[in-house]
Amino acid sequence: MSDRPASAPANEFRALRRELVRGGVAPAMVTRTLAELYDHYEDLESEALASGCSSAEASAEAMQRLGSGRVLAREVLSHPEFQSWAFRWPWVPAVLRHFVMLTSLASVPVLVVVSRGPVIVRWCVSTGLAMLITGALLLLLARLLIGRVPI
Repeated sequence: MSDRPASAPANEFRALRRELVRGGVAPAMVTRTLAELYDHYEDLESEALASGCSSAEASAEAMQRLGSGRVLAREVLSHPEFQSWAFRWPWVPAVLRHFVMLTSLASVPVLVVVSRGPVIVRWCVSTGLAMLITGALLLLLARLLIGRVPI
């Protein structure tokens, strides 16, 4: 994140982000949680620096007071309301995926027909005319052979 303090232990926060995302926490909630943790870390580090600690000591003390990444992740993961909808209801993405696949399979022939409109119209007209001519010839043959038009 861009608002992360320069002295923040980036590996700890990266690992926490990975653990939260793998745990199913919504991406917006992960971003918000990490932003709050960065702010708390910065405040704790500033307090330690104000009390006379060196930069490395202040960073270590801030991380110690903030807590380990595993404890923080466990705390966030214990709240099901932070989980993404796809993690809470895994059947929804599966249904949506199948719906999109079936819709695209059904729409491909329609798109082909639409893209070849003049060819399809010409084929329909010629097929229709062929049926009319064939029907007329059959009626003519029936009249000639039978002497009347069958009903």
